[in-house]
Amino acid sequence: MRGHTPFVDYFVICTTQNRVQSEAVVDALQEKLGKCHHREGREGADWILVDFRDIAVHVMLPDAHRFYDLERLWGDAPRLAEV
Repeated sequence: MRGHTPFVDYFVICTTQNRVQSEAVVDALQEKLGKCHHREGREGADWILVDFRDIAVHVMLPDAHRFYDLERLWGDAPRLAEV
């Protein structure tokens, strides 16, 4: 995202199958990366944004991922990997 937005260097977009899995992913991220700067989306949300300052992680359920289509919105930014 460098050069495309002044507020973050990387976006990570993650799709989970259910809300329990979303919370587990967010918990694991915070365990590995430390306390986040900011979090949007509460328990039971279809989309959780976790801000680690240079990295913004979007954890989304499939319907939210399809609806918001962040890959299209930020399509001019280079992609590092897709798994």
